[in-house]
Amino acid sequence: MRAALTIAGSDPSGGAGIQADLKTFATIGVYGAAVITALTAQNTTGVYGSVLVDPDFVKLQIRVVLEDIPIRFIKTGMLGSSTLVEAVAESLPEDCILVCDPVMYAKSGYPLLEQGAIETLKKRLFPKATIMTPNYPELAELLGDDFHPEKPKENGERLLSLYPSLQAIVVKGGHREVREGVVEDILVYREGKNILTKVLSHPYISTTSTHGTGCTLASAITAYLARGENMIEAITKATDYVSVLLSKTTEETYGHGHGPLPHHRFKENL
Repeated sequence: MRAALTIAGSDPSGGAGIQADLKTFATIGVYGAAVITALTAQNTTGVYGSVLVDPDFVKLQIRVVLEDIPIRFIKTGMLGSSTLVEAVAESLPEDCILVCDPVMYAKSGYPLLEQGAIETLKKRLFPKATIMTPNYPELAELLGDDFHPEKPKENGERLLSLYPSLQAIVVKGGHREVREGVVEDILVYREGKNILTKVLSHPYISTTSTHGTGCTLASAITAYLARGENMIEAITKATDYVSVLLSKTTEETYGHGHGPLPHHRFKENL
């Protein structure tokens, strides 16, 4: 059964959050279910407000979906608060494959996670994660004094070593320096008792239409896993997927700010 579940916030402009996740699932050929943790008022120019969903209602959403559709592949995005992190962590099936996008801030800088909730993420959700996809500012927040800006590979290894059940971290390249027209995502992963790295390179695409790229990458990884790809292949295909959509933004995008990815332009033999 090709199915995946996203647990995240809603973006009414359609470029990020639940909306981006469901578009990604659909265009990769996976049935998508969605549990909403927050409502936001946002568009491509910024986030103008947010309302968190009651944690007990989030738990109810997860329970009734999974009772009816036994989904194993789950992606988390915006969780908003410590109580919501706790609610989600308590509700996840023990055998799920969890792709965790540790969403903290919108591209505009608007906070999407209460400051105190970072510790709850570390203690309650990350130990359950299979794959994490932090951007560089998020990685810096998570590592604190152990973060070294010039050492992305070592930063990924450091975070991976903190969580024995975590199998891979994608250190995204979008916030790091572009060299010779190439963006590098660094995959840090476990193979047996060893920690290995793989550099995933893509041509740099000059575009301001990057709204929802983090959500899209994490949900694409989840979708490819749900289709039966192994972890390395799923992550590789997901970074390719985002690169293809970024290239399409030079032909088509929407809004007056950081435009969304045109998910509907992705074509694959499903």
